[in-house]
Amino acid sequence: MYTQESLNQLLIIKEDIEEIIRACQLAKSGVINTNLLDMDEIQRIVSEVHSLPYNNEVEAVEYGKPSVFVNGTTLLYILSIPKRFDKIIVRAAIIQSKQLDLKYSTVLLNHEDVYGMEEGCSMIINTTICSAQQLKS
Repeated sequence: MYTQESLNQLLIIKEDIEEIIRACQLAKSGVINTNLLDMDEIQRIVSEVHSLPYNNEVEAVEYGKPSVFVNGTTLLYILSIPKRFDKIIVRAAIIQSKQLDLKYSTVLLNHEDVYGMEEGCSMIINTTICSAQQLKS
């Protein structure tokens, strides 16, 4: 016979497996499962990385994008959190009666990176959100 402790442990394992299945299903549709996230770890990321524009972990999770990867018996639940950039609109100068040809009319920059922004980025209020594919270095 199973002891009560063994049954309790099996129920906990069953609930954990169900939570992982839900997280995988939600990640496929781009929805974050906050039950899997450790808020202390997210707060540490927000406080350590100066290029992140978030004041707290709730804001960081709101703009995050989940992904699930499987490698053999390892399951990775990854939350990509966007960085903060300053958006600069660039205008071509005229030098020796010739207008410079610009590859990008909008440039994003922060302390470490500079990217040219292509069309198709999303706007939320006055925040522009671009995927890595929409930015060119």
